[in-house]
Amino acid sequence: KPPSGGLAAALRLPRRDVGAALRPTDRRLDRSPVGAMVYTRIVQPGQKPQYTYEIGESLLLRVRGTVIPQVWWMCMLTMITTYLACLVYDPLRIERKANTLRSSEKLLLNVFSDMERTMNYLTGFVTFILGFFNSTVFYRWWKMRSLCGQMVQTCQNVAMQVAVFVVEEPPPLPEADTEPPAKRLQRARSELIRLLGLAQALALQACHRERDLDSLIEQGLLERDSEEHRALLDMLGPRYNEVWAWFIFKAYEYADEGMMDSKVAQSVCYMFRWSLCNSSNHVEDLMMHLNQPVPLAYCHLLELMVTTYVLILPMGLVPSLLWVAIFISPMVALFFYGFFKLGSCMLMDPFQQDSGFDSPALLSATLLTMESLERHVPIDKERARILGPLPPTPMGFKGAPLPRLDLEGPLAGALPQMPQLRTPLSGHR
Repeated sequence: KPPSGGLAAALRLPRRDVGAALRPTDRRLDRSPVGAMVYTRIVQPGQKPQYTYEIGESLLLRVRGTVIPQVWWMCMLTMITTYLACLVYDPLRIERKANTLRSSEKLLLNVFSDMERTMNYLTGFVTFILGFFNSTVFYRWWKMRSLCGQMVQTCQNVAMQVAVFVVEEPPPLPEADTEPPAKRLQRARSELIRLLGLAQALALQACHRERDLDSLIEQGLLERDSEEHRALLDMLGPRYNEVWAWFIFKAYEYADEGMMDSKVAQSVCYMFRWSLCNSSNHVEDLMMHLNQPVPLAYCHLLELMVTTYVLILPMGLVPSLLWVAIFISPMVALFFYGFFKLGSCMLMDPFQQDSGFDSPALLSATLLTMESLERHVPIDKERARILGPLPPTPMGFKGAPLPRLDLEGPLAGALPQMPQLRTPLSGHR
């Protein structure tokens, strides 16, 4: 569970420590699908674990992450007001049957009748604008979720291209005190992957309205007092576009040094430019959604109509339901006022709400995936030779079943004990 305090506080754990904590230590487990899955993805980026649920799970008793903390006070106010309205209306109803109403009591009885008719008129109108408002807000929420996924997608695609095409050892430099070509190649690949992670971290910080380079230094994405650090301190904007531009510049520089095959170098650099420009477009579109909420005039009109409807609700239900209205009015208030709060507070900005997107998991999963691509592509033949052949799979190459292992025989004790698989929604990080 990441600590509270925003994206910066949740990323205090150094990136290498995160990878070491999730990297399996057993060689047999390292070759298993379970170990590979845990290493490459913490969890599919989504909401925080305390706000997730299992499909088919009953949510009636859930409070955290629901709209109830936002509307319980309005429901209680509606219930108390309905009880007071019943105390006033019940004597009027009895006196009306006895035909002993005074003029002031008749006026008060007419007020109850008018409130009932007004509530009936407003029900359809409020339902229509509330439904339209919530559909618009949920579309914004889902669009921002899609833009986050597209940003991750483009960064991982570029990381895959780095792992596949930046594989040529450069010619040795004429200077005597220089790195070996293999070390230069490894440093270049790691540098490109680091810049991708740095740009994505800056983009998520911009979504959270944060400017915290210290957390990125602790994360291993930035070196303190380096040229990049000083340049980022001087910038006034969100700074992710500049980092992606640094990536493109370094990619061309490494291509000129001979770290890419000359036959594909220009095409690969073009793919870098195209992918990162798309990633920049996705983040800019995301920032536009965050900086331009639903227009104020629409939200004001909706809040005015919903609040008015909920306030006249007790007097509108009492003439027809009487004492039963004490239990019905909070439910009606929960429906109308709850949907209003759902759209105006909980879904409007998923980066500011605690129940919104799990940005630390989004960034950590992407960093681990890109680091895995850089470490394992192309395949390290020496590491594969040390580990030996992989264990047989349940099905052959062309679908022919392999001989079944005798799990109760001599081989039972030699097989590794695999951990039980759990879904991401069950809290397994």
